[in-house]
Amino acid sequence: MIDAYDNLNGSVQLAWKAFANADSYHVYVNGVLNQNVAAPRAVVSGLTVTSYAASAIAPTPNNSTRPQSMPPAGVVTDSATYDFLVVAVKSGVEVATVSGVKVTASPTSVMLTTPMRRPFPFPNTAPGG
Repeated sequence: MIDAYDNLNGSVQLAWKAFANADSYHVYVNGVLNQNVAAPRAVVSGLTVTSYAASAIAPTPNNSTRPQSMPPAGVVTDSATYDFLVVAVKSGVEVATVSGVKVTASPTSVMLTTPMRRPFPFPNTAPGG
């Protein structure tokens, strides 16, 4: 079994129980070889996490006008889910597989700020009162 720890920066730390007589381990991400490591742990980086592009403009569905509730700009890109698999290697041959794990890179949400107009200075009091 693989233990996965999200570093919250587009990387994930993986750890697993060592295999007897294994020379190294192949780490696969979504079925593609990512790296070969000697110890039963690895850090996989370059993962897609939730992001917000304030200047991007989202397409309107079916070429209609944008609903009034939608902001004129801003696109949120969700985090991707990754399938990690580790295979033990002995003399250059893959000999055993560790149970895989699926991880969605974090953060899973983006804090957005909404500019608000303050008609009166702080504290919120009306003029002349």
